[in-house]
Amino acid sequence: MNQLLLMTEVAKRLLFNSHVICGLAGCIWLAILGEWWSIIYGLFAVIAAESILRFVLKPRLILTGSMVDSAERGNTYGLICLGSLFSLYSAIIMTVWCVGVLLFFNLSATHADALPKFLWSYGIATGPWIYMALNELDCDSRIVSIMFAILAQLACFAIGILMFCTPITVGRAIVIFASFMAVGIVIQVILFVQMREDRLS
Repeated sequence: MNQLLLMTEVAKRLLFNSHVICGLAGCIWLAILGEWWSIIYGLFAVIAAESILRFVLKPRLILTGSMVDSAERGNTYGLICLGSLFSLYSAIIMTVWCVGVLLFFNLSATHADALPKFLWSYGIATGPWIYMALNELDCDSRIVSIMFAILAQLACFAIGILMFCTPITVGRAIVIFASFMAVGIVIQVILFVQMREDRLS
């Protein structure tokens, strides 16, 4: 039992830090191959990512106030509706960013650089979300953000596997990623309601 728990913890930590491991491995590999433009574009995206994503996520603040209001008044239906909109908006931004980054680097990949480009783009796509999730001040928000970040990592891996098995299209990549996000939205809404009930009890 202890060994199983240890293996689970190791797997969880590897997944959570996979953006660093994969990103560094991909960057070094691309440098060896002389793919300097991919590295430069990637570094620019990493530097700009947090500012860009925080800016485009700002409209969620409008919903946050209304959600707190609904929770305090015990309006479960309103909380579910607003929570769904909050989650949906977050999921859309995450989908656009992650799928956009993956496809930007990988649609033009060749047999020789396909794997390093995927590893590099995976780190760029998921790294900012992990960083922002860990820096959430509110404990409840941190839990939800980490959950979405992990789902994004799994979605990116699923798209990566498909890329190496069959030609990928933008539509197919979006559908795969959106499927993982849909799971996150359902879980997040359930958590919103549970948190409200915990605070009222």
